[in-house]
Amino acid sequence: MIISILSANNLSYEHRLIIHFANYMAIIGSTIIGAILSPKINRLKFIYLWILFGTLTSMIPATFQIFTLSNGLVISILLGVSFGLGLPSCFSYFAERTKFENRGRVGGISILVAILCIPLILIIFENINLSLISIILSGGRKCIRENR
Repeated sequence: MIISILSANNLSYEHRLIIHFANYMAIIGSTIIGAILSPKINRLKFIYLWILFGTLTSMIPATFQIFTLSNGLVISILLGVSFGLGLPSCFSYFAERTKFENRGRVGGISILVAILCIPLILIIFENINLSLISIILSGGRKCIRENR
């Protein structure tokens, strides 16, 4: 989504670099915060809140028509936080719910399916408006939350 935002606007190379850097730092920082908060909060409730936060955050780019450096930074940081915050809880929940003997196989299959789906998703989203992409992604997160 961030690449779509950056390619749709005339931002300089330095501004693009700043936005990417902010996204990665938000992911790293929020993952650390999520690891600290995870044992203190009910894991399943925390995962539900993470999915809800991600759904709301995925809708934000649909509200902007023009992206400046400040808009791009806000969106980049929020998307980074929405990705990293619940990641430790998600991995911990996976470890709790999967038998030790099957963990490697299930994790490997999950990663394989995710990697195989990336080209398909890129092809589908290549010619779609950024607003529509953000609505689709937020709807996907909402579906995941309801099917848990």
